[in-house]
Amino acid sequence: MPHKFVATGNVLLKTVLVSEVHSKTLGSVCFMTGITSLLRELLIAINQLTHQPDMANKQLQIRFSALETLILQEIKSGGKNSLELPWPSDERMQSLCEELLNHQGYLPTLDSLADKISVSNRTLMRLFVKETGLTFRNWIQQMHVIRAASLLAEGYSVIKIAHRLGYASAESFGNMFKRKTGFSPGKFNIMMS
Repeated sequence: MPHKFVATGNVLLKTVLVSEVHSKTLGSVCFMTGITSLLRELLIAINQLTHQPDMANKQLQIRFSALETLILQEIKSGGKNSLELPWPSDERMQSLCEELLNHQGYLPTLDSLADKISVSNRTLMRLFVKETGLTFRNWIQQMHVIRAASLLAEGYSVIKIAHRLGYASAESFGNMFKRKTGFSPGKFNIMMS
């Protein structure tokens, strides 16, 4: 499954490579999940199997299969968090999105953005949906959720993040974050660490 990963901030990334056969049980869309204590220990155990020369080949296969089954089950039962920001293919939209990404604390009006690419604001709204699959507002909120996840991991407080992203209050930011992720910023941070 082709995919691309761009990280912002300090990121510790652990990947789990899953065979194509087993990946079908996890769905057809790439996703990120938090690592539970159990999943962490299972991943350590499966990675240590290759370093156990005293185990017979058949025993290794049985143990590997059992660990693999548990890992897949733990991933399936864990929370899936989409920290993806759909990127437009239209060059005009790419430059607008790049500008929005680089100036997240300042949100220009739709009219000023539309003027930059010489379209009406209604056309710009339609372009956002066509190019990203999200409305302008939802795209901005998704961008903010992704940036907030990075800032939370760096230890920033919810108040500082809200201010940095241009929200009137920590409460309004927290409400948006919970609507988008299903978790409060604090709970989300604990789950992802």
